[in-house]
Parts: sequence; structure tokens; C-alpha cells
Amino acid sequence: MNPLAKLLEAALFSSARPVPKEELAALDPEASPAAVQSALDELRETYDNNGHGVELVSTGGTRPVSSE
Repeated sequence: MNPLAKLLEAALFSSARPVPKEELAALDPEASPAAVQSALDELRETYDNNGHGVELVSTGGTRPVSSE
């Protein structure tokens, strides 16, 4: 797993909430959006193919709407 994927994995596991791609990308300002997506794809593939009990999913990028 590449260093960016490891960084994103740590951020995802340490967060109590879904983390938008923009926030993940801010962790490494030198990483392009394509590199961030590639690292996320690498994580997803690792979890899918290596018998992990973890599934990386996208929440669709929507924000909760307040009922107030």
C-alpha cells in the first residue's frame, strides 16, 4: 500500500464521521485529486480482495439536512 493510501486509511479509521474527499486531500497538499482517488481505490481493492472485514464505501457526498 502506498504512503498516501496509508495516510488516508489512518484518517478514515480515526474519524467518528464520514470524511469528505476534500478533507482527505487536505492531509497531503501535494497530492492531486487523481492521486487521492487512486489511493482510495487502492484501499477499497485491498479490503475487497484480502479478506478484510472492512468495506470502504462512498456516502454520495451529500450533507445532512437540518430538520430545524
